[in-house]
Amino acid sequence: QGGAITNLAALDDKLIIFKSSRMYYLTGEGPTNTGTQNDFSEPILISSDVGCSDVDSLVLTSLGLIFKSSKGIYLLDRNLQATYIGADVDSYNSSTISSAVLVENTNQVRFTTTDNVCLVYDYLRQQWSTFTNHTANDGIIWQGVYCYLKSTGKVLRETSSEFFDELNSISMLIETAWI
Repeated sequence: QGGAITNLAALDDKLIIFKSSRMYYLTGEGPTNTGTQNDFSEPILISSDVGCSDVDSLVLTSLGLIFKSSKGIYLLDRNLQATYIGADVDSYNSSTISSAVLVENTNQVRFTTTDNVCLVYDYLRQQWSTFTNHTANDGIIWQGVYCYLKSTGKVLRETSSEFFDELNSISMLIETAWI
């Protein structure tokens, strides 16, 4: 049920099995090197109507696993409760996620897309923001620094002392409630 397996992830002592519209988990140490004494449990359905539909969207955080489903971005917490956290970025649900990277020193998860935007979730403040002009085929933490690969093959590296994007200055737009 739920289609083919789309992703696997370890969450504490459980192996989470993602399908496109379902999630399961199993526990146990597994077999020995000789294949004997396999104590894996049978897969157990996690009560939810979502799964991981975008294979590059899965990321482990201190809160649990964050992933994109066909209904938006969800958090599977350590109690195996799926919570919808992507309401503020619903308009990007049709975007294809090319990577999901945990940037620990900023408490952010960055979802790069092929649509010229990076969705940024601050899991400490539970707030969303976006980076524009950020089309990426992949993203990674390399030597403690966030880097991403553009479709041209160029790799860009984040620096905390400069506010330029390929020599173009970066402007900030903040929208507030009526003051």
